[in-house]
Amino acid sequence: TNIGLLDSGITWAYVIAVIVIAFVGKFVGGTIAARLCKMVWRESFTVGVLMSCKGLVELIVLNIGLQAKILSTRTFTIFVVMALATTFATTPLTTAFYPPWYQKKLAAWKRGEIDWDGNTLGQDTQSVDSDAVATDKHDASDVRKLLVYLRLESLPSLFTFISFLGGEKSETTVSRVHPSKVNSNNGADKDETWPLIKKRPLQVHGLRMLELTERLSSVMKESEIEDVSTRDPVVNSFHSFGQLNNLSTSGDVEIVPEGSYAHTLAHSASEQGTDMVLLPWSESGSLSETATTTVEHSRQRMLENGPHTLFLASFLNQAPCHAAVFVNNNITSLAQREQEPLSPIKSRQSLRSTHGVPSQPLAPRAHHVFFPFFGGLDDRIALRFVLRLARKSNVTATILFMDVEQNPESAMANAERTQTNASGKNDAVHLPTTPSPESIEQERSFFTAMKDSLPSDLSPRVLFSTISTTQPLHTIYQHAQSEVGQAPKSSGDLIVLGRGRENGINFKTEMPRLLSTVVQMSHPGTDVGHVLGDVAHVFIAAAIKASLLIIQARKD
Repeated sequence: TNIGLLDSGITWAYVIAVIVIAFVGKFVGGTIAARLCKMVWRESFTVGVLMSCKGLVELIVLNIGLQAKILSTRTFTIFVVMALATTFATTPLTTAFYPPWYQKKLAAWKRGEIDWDGNTLGQDTQSVDSDAVATDKHDASDVRKLLVYLRLESLPSLFTFISFLGGEKSETTVSRVHPSKVNSNNGADKDETWPLIKKRPLQVHGLRMLELTERLSSVMKESEIEDVSTRDPVVNSFHSFGQLNNLSTSGDVEIVPEGSYAHTLAHSASEQGTDMVLLPWSESGSLSETATTTVEHSRQRMLENGPHTLFLASFLNQAPCHAAVFVNNNITSLAQREQEPLSPIKSRQSLRSTHGVPSQPLAPRAHHVFFPFFGGLDDRIALRFVLRLARKSNVTATILFMDVEQNPESAMANAERTQTNASGKNDAVHLPTTPSPESIEQERSFFTAMKDSLPSDLSPRVLFSTISTTQPLHTIYQHAQSEVGQAPKSSGDLIVLGRGRENGINFKTEMPRLLSTVVQMSHPGTDVGHVLGDVAHVFIAAAIKASLLIIQARKD
């Protein structure tokens, strides 16, 4: 390329003309074709801009033309300038025509959630029954599409938890008549009546990710990815589970490098239009699905910093929707047998081992949910999700509004932390500022509104309460100890927490003292507290007798 050949006004006129013709031709053709495919105008313009991008292929073709002496050096230079200009213009034009806010609006419009002006659809402005109004209020941000990261080691606990979100099981069996007896004299020629599904089931998409290595076998798996998805036993088990629990399920297998797990999951969530992503905490502490040898070793590795912790942190930073991290602690649909301590005795008989004795299903399979509400967007979404769980008849819930009163020691810690954060040296998930009286009043109003709008069928199972305290961590821990793990025949309790990015509560001075008194094992790694938050950090270190669900709201 010799830019010096463009040394006259007429030559630069040719350059501008070539750029305009090349861009307009591709832009108009791509836009019309996209519009004919029923895309909206801004989408069509974006397709036209992307089609006008020349890139490396254009330069390769031009070099071939120059070497074949089809193009002169001056003409070659003109076309190179055109290729560079159209390529560099692609990114700013695409951003202008198709910005992120417009992508979100268009996706919500296509899902039927809003009209073109941005108004929410599906809300009846006419007066209706109060319970119907309450149900609509709780359904406003309901989870209708769930994406689950499938891990082999976490399937039992995931299945139990997801069953909370499914509808009540309907009777799907019907009396059948042998085809040869349909027209018999007994008049058994009536049409079979199948039960109707009154409510649209929850849509759950399972994504299993396998590591792509440089070995040939992994490359072969990638080329047969569609076949792998249909034959994968984990995905097929997930389909069967959905059919038994009134869930609409689908599943895929992605074979990607471990470093791309977070991006792959975020891309799948965007592509599926997911409302929430459910991620199980690794019980082995790694991204691989290799089982550990002992329960204690598995528990210890689960709390260490590792690849899985980094994967979760990366995904939560780029999550396109609500996200929930599930830390299992014996939540199951089967009764947990307590092992009796062994002691030597004299016996003349050979006693049969108790290993392998079938577990008896629990009747009823009761679960209790405990949720402390501090405020902030994460806690608001978490509160709505708790009420979603409480729709199941076997689930009860305790919801506490934590009215935190600042003491002088906490105020001083807040000031120190504010300075640390302002210097850019602290990127924890909690904001360091103390919540203002206005924000506290807003959170109180929201809590009261959710309490007052509780549907009548949930009232017997859900308890709202308010607690004032200057030591929120101690108060939460004491209440959690009294709430969860108390029913011996329970099939596992659950503590729901907001990740706490916006509640403004500072636990810096209180947390070390509490950990020194309640810790039951070595402290979790520093990344564990960073990813899950301070409250979850305390519960994990204290080995609380309940599973944890940490919820992060979508970043608008």
